Amino acid sequence: MSAVFAANCNWTLAIRNVYSNAVRTVTGSGSSMVYNWNGTGTGGTNIPQGIYYYYISAQTNGQAFQGADNSGDSSGGSGVPPSPSFASTGVTADTLELWAMPTDGSGSAVPFNIYPPGFDTNDLTIFEATQSQMADLNRLASGSTASTATDIGSGAFSPSFSGSSSQSSPPAPGRPPTDPIVGIAGLFGIAYDTYSSNGTNGISVPPLDDGLGIGEYIPMENFSGSIALHYAPLPQFTTEANNFVDKMQLFGWRSRIHKVDDKLNINDMRGSGTPFNQVDLGVLMCHGTYGNGVDYAASGCLQMYYAIASGGSGQYLRLSEMNLGGGGAGGLKWFAILACNSLQDFNWDDMQNNIGVYPYNGNLHLLLGTDSIITTSSVILQYWAMYMNFGRSSFSPLTLRASWYQAARDAYSGHNYANPVKFAVAGDAACMDDYVQTNYYTLPQGGWTYDSNQVWP
Repeated sequence: MSAVFAANCNWTLAIRNVYSNAVRTVTGSGSSMVYNWNGTGTGGTNIPQGIYYYYISAQTNGQAFQGADNSGDSSGGSGVPPSPSFASTGVTADTLELWAMPTDGSGSAVPFNIYPPGFDTNDLTIFEATQSQMADLNRLASGSTASTATDIGSGAFSPSFSGSSSQSSPPAPGRPPTDPIVGIAGLFGIAYDTYSSNGTNGISVPPLDDGLGIGEYIPMENFSGSIALHYAPLPQFTTEANNFVDKMQLFGWRSRIHKVDDKLNINDMRGSGTPFNQVDLGVLMCHGTYGNGVDYAASGCLQMYYAIASGGSGQYLRLSEMNLGGGGAGGLKWFAILACNSLQDFNWDDMQNNIGVYPYNGNLHLLLGTDSIITTSSVILQYWAMYMNFGRSSFSPLTLRASWYQAARDAYSGHNYANPVKFAVAGDAACMDDYVQTNYYTLPQGGWTYDSNQVWP
């Protein structure tokens, strides 16, 4: 952990857990700080694996700033580097000095002497210029006309760009070789349909042919197969998805996929080429249903269907069309489908055990879903992310399966629904009790099992 201050400071570094309790506090003074943390608490005590945050506070101490004359420094100890056009380092406006800016153009030039000795300058462009030249350059960049004696437009100012190679760059601060700081927890993705293209009217999905080619259709949820089922808009999915993304990122996960409405194409979910096979964990939110008749286009099994919108219309995605699972450390291990009857018990059993149709490959650990009609909730996925990464009340994470059930119980608690609500988990028997922290210790063995759990009442 490193910082550069605009003046000489007395600084305090506090490393805190997710409850804001300090587990390690370090103090020092100077114009910069570098601290390598080995992942232990005060006195070298062991602390749980998890996400920790560091906070830096600093107060000017009146000492000289690396030997420079700070009589003109108006930064007030704010910790923010002074403006390039302000002579805060005691040099005159006509004195050449070194400036630095990111080589990719992502930031403004700042005096090079604010960087501490040992700072890695490989991503900086270093050049010479006077304070007045930099003031004119800033005015030009902002669209104003240069007004000092230095006319940038005429070429009078030609900064000498030296690049990082002109300065001998000491090596970057070393990191502990045996106790590295934990980095990104994993990659995740989410996709959902709000069915809002027709405003509050929702969409209708036409009947699905049963695959025999004689004009027969698959009855769904005891409705006639010839009826186009209507699906109401679900704008609340947006809040639910945002809450999930925020919580996952809080615990160190990186969002790789975020597909909403027409950005979600039905072919994104078909076959092994789905982009979700390139992340560790994925979520699909949509309307779901199950068939009461055999689907001959899917090897003659009963199965589940998901309504995927395209503009103001939609079509059904068969569960059998999926091939979920990605190999390697960054491949898909867990996938959740938050939709009504997304893993309906009877149809799952027919698909798996009677016909042998598998919507996954040998890399997937768990498929999480529901075994009934469900109600949307803005916090189900948020709770799921919290419980599997942290736990309910202390740093004691639950398994992905237990988190799935507990998140639904807590989200539905205190409400009143017409019918019991069931959530379900199907997965490789060796992976049914996966934790996100130890996901590489259990590998699929090839034998799948199914579990359904009533979460309300």
